Amino acid sequence: MALKNNGKAEDTMKYNVKVERAHRFPDGAISIDMTVNGVKIWGAYYRTKKDDPDSAFIAFPSRKGSDGTYYKNCSFPVSDVLLADIEDQIDSLLE
Repeated sequence: MALKNNGKAEDTMKYNVKVERAHRFPDGAISIDMTVNGVKIWGAYYRTKKDDPDSAFIAFPSRKGSDGTYYKNCSFPVSDVLLADIEDQIDSLLE
């Protein structure tokens, strides 16, 4: 049975996220590896929008298909509360 997402990620499923590695590149990009509900995700990025540095998001790893389109290898909905928790974990790893 599929869960209907009503726009609030925390209403459909609880995500236990542990950021295990964070690396800041000279250009400011931050690569992270994390475990989400027991599943490892390598090579995600924590990014901010160029035109709005206060708006952050997680860019999940992807691959380029034979049609030239990029497809995410994995993803999950990231609520504002979960994003704040991920940011705190990143900050503590980069200190």
